[in-house]
Order: sequence, then structure tokens, then C-alpha cells
Amino acid sequence: MANRLTVERPTRHESTQGTILCVEDNRAYLRVRKAVLERAGYSVLAATTSAEALELFREVAVSLVLSDHMLRGTTGVALAQQLKTIKPHVPF
Repeated sequence: MANRLTVERPTRHESTQGTILCVEDNRAYLRVRKAVLERAGYSVLAATTSAEALELFREVAVSLVLSDHMLRGTTGVALAQQLKTIKPHVPF
């Protein structure tokens, strides 16, 4: 029997603990991280590219950014530097 990863649907909470921007170019990893964070009570914005992350970061108030270190065409460090110029108070 093959090992399978099962992702449960996140439980909806009436109030969240904050909004996290999760940046990951691997869609499977992104789905898992999003589900885990939502189950913990966070609202999660998901981006698969640095361009998507920058757009969401500009438009929505986020409490924290979690990013993959290696993204297509850039790095998590380079993305963090860009985001810090927009909203320096948001933890990365």
C-alpha cells in the first residue's frame, strides 16, 4: 500500500489569529502549509510567485510572511528585501 499524504479541510474559525502570507512555488507544499495554518486559526494568503506575493502584500494587511528559500527566478531573501521596503514592520 502506497503512503499517501492526507490533507484535512481546515476548520473555520470565527476570528483568526492574524493573516499570514505564505509564498511557496510548490503547489502541493503550499496546500499543506495553508491547511495547517488555517487549522491553527490563521487566515492564509497563498502565492506561488514573488510577483503574486508582492501584489498581495501591497493590497492586504498581513501579520507575517512565510516564504520558501528558493523560488522560481528569485530567492526568499530577495523577496524579503523587497517586502521590507514596502512594510518594514511585518515579520518575515
